[in-house]
Amino acid sequence: VRSRRQRQMCIRDRDRVVSIATQKRKICVKSLKGEILLADSYSKHVAELEKYGFVQSSKGVLINMKYIKSIDEDNDVFVMYNNERVPISRRRKKDVIEEYRKFMFDNNR
Repeated sequence: VRSRRQRQMCIRDRDRVVSIATQKRKICVKSLKGEILLADSYSKHVAELEKYGFVQSSKGVLINMKYIKSIDEDNDVFVMYNNERVPISRRRKKDVIEEYRKFMFDNNR
């Protein structure tokens, strides 16, 4: 069991966080160093991390747009740099892809 300080540090080091997903009332934080399962609230982190280039691709999945390699719009998935395929909600597809393109435009200047 991780201490509160360790949990906060894990999320605070957001540049290394690739994605966060819910798993049975816990959150799975995937980083460049591996995965950590935390007894923490997913919704608590969504609003905060969206300010730093994260997007909610589908219900319970928050991804860091810095680690998106491409979009496979035919299959409604983001392809991450580690070749993981992250689904995009059909309901949110237009908004999510628009948000990602804006992020790419803003960060490539």
